[in-house]
Formats: sequence, C-alpha cells, structure tokens
Amino acid sequence: MFHAQSLASLGSCLKAQAETTDHDSDWNLAVQAYEDGAACLESPIYYRLCAADDGANCVYTRDPARAFRLFETAVELLPLVSPASLSLVDKTHNLVYFDNTTWSAVSACLEVTGDVYKAIRLSEIGRGIIANLRLNLDADLSALDEQHDQLAEEFRRARSELSSTISSLEDSLSNASTKACDARLQTEKFNSILDKIRSKRGFESFLDCPTESELRDLARPGPLALFSVTRFRSDALLITKDGLKSVALSKLTYSDLLKYAEQFIDAITTRSVLAWLWDVAVCPVLEELGYTATPKADDEWPQLWWVRSGVFSLLPLHAAGYHDTEPRVSAIDRVISSYTPTIKSLQHLRRPMTSVSPEKQKILVLGMPKTPGQDDLLDVVQELSELTDLFPPEPVTTVKMNPTCDEALRFLGDADIFHFSGHGISSTVDPLMSCLLIQDWQTKPLTISHLLRLDSFGGQFAFLSACHSGGSPNSGFILSLHISSAFQLVGFRTVVATLWYCHAYHSKTIASHLYKHMLNESRTVLPQRAALGLHHAVRDLRDELRKMTGTRKLKPDDPLRWAAYIHTGA
Repeated sequence: MFHAQSLASLGSCLKAQAETTDHDSDWNLAVQAYEDGAACLESPIYYRLCAADDGANCVYTRDPARAFRLFETAVELLPLVSPASLSLVDKTHNLVYFDNTTWSAVSACLEVTGDVYKAIRLSEIGRGIIANLRLNLDADLSALDEQHDQLAEEFRRARSELSSTISSLEDSLSNASTKACDARLQTEKFNSILDKIRSKRGFESFLDCPTESELRDLARPGPLALFSVTRFRSDALLITKDGLKSVALSKLTYSDLLKYAEQFIDAITTRSVLAWLWDVAVCPVLEELGYTATPKADDEWPQLWWVRSGVFSLLPLHAAGYHDTEPRVSAIDRVISSYTPTIKSLQHLRRPMTSVSPEKQKILVLGMPKTPGQDDLLDVVQELSELTDLFPPEPVTTVKMNPTCDEALRFLGDADIFHFSGHGISSTVDPLMSCLLIQDWQTKPLTISHLLRLDSFGGQFAFLSACHSGGSPNSGFILSLHISSAFQLVGFRTVVATLWYCHAYHSKTIASHLYKHMLNESRTVLPQRAALGLHHAVRDLRDELRKMTGTRKLKPDDPLRWAAYIHTGA
C-alpha cells in the first residue's frame, strides 16, 4: 500500500471517531491525515487526489477555508492523474471518479474568496481536460511564429511526437509498458516546452485558461453563463464584456437538480421540469443580464452562450420557461441560446480563420434512411432531396446515401459544410464510444474516440440530425464530450445537433428553415447565420405545433418535439 493510501485510510478511521466524539481535536487529526496524504509526493497522483478530495469533504462544513485548500489541490492534481500520455479511454475512466470534485472546489472558492475568476479557472481545469488536450494538440501558433519562431518549431515537434505516441498506445497493447514509458517522457518534454513558452512576455496564458481580460473580450458578442451546483451551494457564474460576476441561486438545490433531471430523462413531466428550470436557474441569470422581455420586431436578438456543466448538460436550458402563457415567459423568447463544452474551446473556435470563397465551398450531405439494426427513417430521403434543391450542384455538393465509415471520413476531410441525417447513439458505458450510425457501424463505428484521433478537418458548419447526437444521460456529460463537441474539436466551428430522438418530419422542417436562412443569393452557406436561423426555426416550430387543434393535435406542443435542437460553437 502506498503511503498516501495509508494516510487516507487513517483519515477515514479518525473521521469515524470524530463523528462519534465531535471533538475539534479529533476532527483536526482526521483532516491532518488527509492533508498529509495529499502532500505525499512519493505516492501516485491518484491516491494523493483521493486523500485531498476526501479530506475536503470531511472538513467543509467546519472549516470551508481549509476545505478549499484541499479541493484546490485536488483540482490541480486532476490533469496529472489524467496526463496527456494516457489514452483517451484511460483519461475518461479516471476522471469519472472525480466528477463532483471540480464543482465542490468552485463552491468552496466562492464561499471562501468570492473570486469569480479563480472559480471559473478551476472549472476549466477540472472539466475540460480531454477537450483541452485536443486543443493543445491543435493550437494556433501564428503569434508564437512571429515572435519566437524557434520555440514554435520546438512545440510543433513535441506536439507531433506526443500525438504519435498516444495513437501508438491506443492502437495496440503490445510492448505496453515501453510505450507507456515513452509517453510519459514525451509528456514531460511537451510540458517543459509549454513552461518555456509561458515564460515569454505576452504568452503567460498560452494554452491555459483565458485571462480575465481575454474572458471579457470573449463575451463581446454575448455573455457566457455556467452553473455550479453542489450539496454546499448553488451559483451561476457570468462572463460579460464588462466583467465577471456570480449570482447565488438560493432556490436551487443539488437534490432537486438530480430529481428533475431524472424526470426529464424519463420524459415524465416535461413542462414542469422546464418551468422549474426557469424559476430556479435560467430566469435569475437572464434577469441579472438585463434580458427581461422579448425583443421587438426590429430589435437585434441578444445571444447567450451556456457553458455545459455537470447535470445541467442533461437539460435544455434554451427551452426553460412557460410556453403556454401569453405573453410567453421563456428563454427562447428572450435570447438566442448557444452552447459550448468549455470556455477554452469557444476561444479556440473564435480564432481567425482563412475564409473560403463561395466557389470553393464544399458541401457534404450524408443520409442513412436504412441503418442495419435500426428503424428505417423514410423521411431522410425526402429531406436530402429538398436540401440538394437548395444547395449548388456537384462538384460543390456531394450527396452520399448509406456511406461506410471509411467513405464518411474521406469525404469529411474536404468538407466545409457537413449535413448528416440518420441515427446516432450515446454510450451509457463509455461516452467516447458514442457514434453516428453509418452503414458498417456494427463493425467499424464512427465514434467520438475515432474522431478525436484524427487530424483536424477545418470545417465551417455541421448539422447532425441524429438521435442523441447532442448528448445523453450518462457520465460523459462530466467531460463535456458529446458527438457535437467532438466535431468542434476536430475543426468544425459551428454545429447544430439534437439532444434526443426527433421525429424525422420535424428535423426536415428545421433543416429546410435553417438552410434557407443561412444561404445567400449565390447559394453559399453562411455559418455565422446558424444561431439566429436555428433560433427562429425552433420558435416557429413550437408556435406552429401549438396552433394545431382537434385530432391532429395529439400533444404536438410537447417541448420534446421542438426543444431538442441546439446550436454549439462560435
């Protein structure tokens, strides 16, 4: 047994004694054992992290400041227990064990220091490790090239060697110990070059959480909001062009969040869940930001980015509210909602890019009307037929029915605009195995893990009209990894996806409305119009369904029919 394990076990025993005696001295001894375990440098990081997390939870109610120091230690250790040299699957499984640690650290930070920037930085470190690793490997080095070209070249070389080593580790178990040793050495080399770059003026936050100034700049097109909900407290963290702030959510509890999320997953009481979500979380955020009414006809709609966070990733924040009232009181009637898996990924997507001239834009449309082992989607054929009438002809547009995995990847490599219509699956066991179902999916699935190991495509827009392409109720939400997010991480700057199964007829309606809004007079797709186009398409579908009467109604105004569609990205 490692020394950190022994100290954590001692802490657990002393904690049990302290719960019986309730003496301050016994509590202090218990926490001291945990603190010693967390500081035990000769022990594996995993056991140090366990000691820090257990100790923080042990002492939080008695001494929040002491708990915060331990939680902060735990979050700082998370990237080390899940270093770049581990495979994606190993990182995922390691981090699932500490899904609440990050948010507990955020709660403690706000309780003890009130420092909103520090709280946001902790959330980014803890939640975005896998996504941020990918961003690190796809970093934009133009500024570094201009000022420190030799360092930029060193970084590229180390990045390439690390990426190659990780792929080798995932591809085969042969010589696993040697490969793991090589990966650790490559990780140390990569981190050493990062430290060297960050020592240069102007590059202090290179590949780190954006600085406070950068966060304000990031919020110029519209504010960002993320929720931190733990058994200790509930808060919304807001990023605006004027600064950072937190909003205490006194009506929101962790137990209620779990209860309503479960109800929503089971589709028991959708309307009551959306009303509750509005009352306790979304409305307080919008009111704080000054979004108190529906914009007038000639007014510009404000846009708000929701940063996916924990259990809230299960819920459609954009659909929160009361949709049966006049006037309607809801998020979709006040703001355009967009999502991002992490703040850093949004910053990455906002970087300058080479514009594609209209005559060079390439559009890829893949359809799966018949998928092995799944129900047929007969409306897919009509949907793709209508889209090909909207889009320019070949060679600008490529339409492929029932593609194989290899065909899909080959076409994706050249695509600026990608539309997929078919089935998708989000794995409840391993989120990295979530996939789009193409012709040979049973033997060669197009998974998140597969996508994240590829070179960046550099696409502009993707529409994933698939069952569960946005996400599903599983531990993968902790890691901000959905199929939609994976497409962003391989280069697509803007993605429209569905959070759950949608009727193919409604998907066809949304797609047609959206692309008509995005196409200009020369039939070029303009990705910058996607968020507003989707917003109006979904609002129109909601209102159209509510107008149906009599036998045609059949509860078509159920939010599950229209609220599934989300915009993710820049």
